[in-house]
Amino acid sequence: MKRLIIIFTLLLVGCTTNGEDPVKEDTTQEENTITTNEDRTLYIVSFKEYVEDSELEAYGVTKDMIDGDMETLKMKSIFLTDEEKEKLESFDAVSYIEEDGEVSIPEGPSEKNNDAK
Repeated sequence: MKRLIIIFTLLLVGCTTNGEDPVKEDTTQEENTITTNEDRTLYIVSFKEYVEDSELEAYGVTKDMIDGDMETLKMKSIFLTDEEKEKLESFDAVSYIEEDGEVSIPEGPSEKNNDAK
């Protein structure tokens, strides 16, 4: 009787599992990661002529990636990954792309420090 129960149990277990560890992670499934602006770098993009946001969509730039629009200067500040930057550089309307950074005026002669004469 014990043998019959053991054989039945083994048979039942063998039929209900496919031999794979159910806890083991499936490595064949690709990760669905979303790149956010926190993962991107802010760039200043200068254009030869003003470009509408909708024109940039063909190059993978969405409205939520655009941080600022300087229409009179024909520039936009846009969050980009390296790959997105390379793709946007291929756009004929782009003059240059430069990483955004702090802008300052170097200290020079002034009336306050009595250097100007």
